Amino acid sequence: MFMKLYTLSLLLSFLTTFPLYSQANVVIYEVFAGGGNIGSYYKNDYVVLYNKGNVSQSLVGWSLQKAQNASSSNWKVFPLTGSIGANQYYLIKFDGNNNGSLNPLPTPDFDVTPLVGSGGITLLDVDLAVSAGKLALSSSTTAFNTSTPSGGNVVDFLGYGTADAAEGTKASAMDATHALRRIANGQDTNDNSVDFTRVSPNPINIALPVTLTYFRAVLEENKQVLLRWETASESNSSHFVVERSADALNYHEIANLPAQGNSLEVSQYTFTDVTPLAGVNYYRLRQVDMDDAFVTYRPVAVWTEESGTASGLYPNPMLGRVFFLKMENLAQASVMVFRVDGRMVDVTKIDMSPNISQLTINEVLDDGIYFVHIRSEEATLMRYKLVVKSF
Repeated sequence: MFMKLYTLSLLLSFLTTFPLYSQANVVIYEVFAGGGNIGSYYKNDYVVLYNKGNVSQSLVGWSLQKAQNASSSNWKVFPLTGSIGANQYYLIKFDGNNNGSLNPLPTPDFDVTPLVGSGGITLLDVDLAVSAGKLALSSSTTAFNTSTPSGGNVVDFLGYGTADAAEGTKASAMDATHALRRIANGQDTNDNSVDFTRVSPNPINIALPVTLTYFRAVLEENKQVLLRWETASESNSSHFVVERSADALNYHEIANLPAQGNSLEVSQYTFTDVTPLAGVNYYRLRQVDMDDAFVTYRPVAVWTEESGTASGLYPNPMLGRVFFLKMENLAQASVMVFRVDGRMVDVTKIDMSPNISQLTINEVLDDGIYFVHIRSEEATLMRYKLVVKSF
């Protein structure tokens, strides 16, 4: 009897010390707090919810709550609407700074900015902080009143950066080019540092009109660029716009192709840029709905060698994650990229010709200086300094 009481006492102590969070199927999936900051790809901050379950979940009576600051017990309540289907996403739009790029978010499923001026909501409340913050998904619209939200209404909780609370340990901070995204299709171990990783922002809404399988660009032997993309399904899709840029900042339309409209079958598209720019070409795809709403996908890059181009890295500074390397007999050499502290970066190398390779960085890199080593079996042939710069 004593042993049973002692065990129960330990369990109650554990529950008091470590608040349990709901194992509901809807989770906070991605958070981006760098909207509108210098170097940011998107205008606005956002939060994406994800329903990892097999049935739809009504969000009526639910709320997303934001702590007033990273150590506050004062929470601002944003009542949600609608529902989120099985394996669907729900995009919540927040405010952002005014220094970033002009790229808007996809059409949000819920916009918190019109709530400014009601229920004590201020402009500061609809702007997420990159260095630290606390967000809680609740099955109620009653505001939490402790630094660490607890109780049966807590569906999910995220603390990041230097916040004073989190599920388990805190996730990392964000910046203008890095969001926090939950890994493994909604994995929820109740430990923010385990469940979230820093990635490039990718806002997804509940009614994503097109399921894009891929978007690729290939330089052909005739120096033309072949663009290919594929959709697994389309709904209310009007057309695709192909845009090109020399600097990954200023884009111009070069093609407009009709879409399938509504389709549950795989559809493939192609377009050839017969007059690409000399040097690096960035291409991005914009899908437009029948009602003129649109989604812009992240760009891909192709390098068309200019006459007399010297050996080296192009472009440098590197924008995005793709760069090109030119030197003699490159196909017979390996390419490695290192951080300044000597750690190697994960890179995919594609040999386009004996003298040119395309390299894709598979990791999220902070802005700064990196070193590229080209090595043969015998020795290091060449070293280059590569500058990484955000979009």
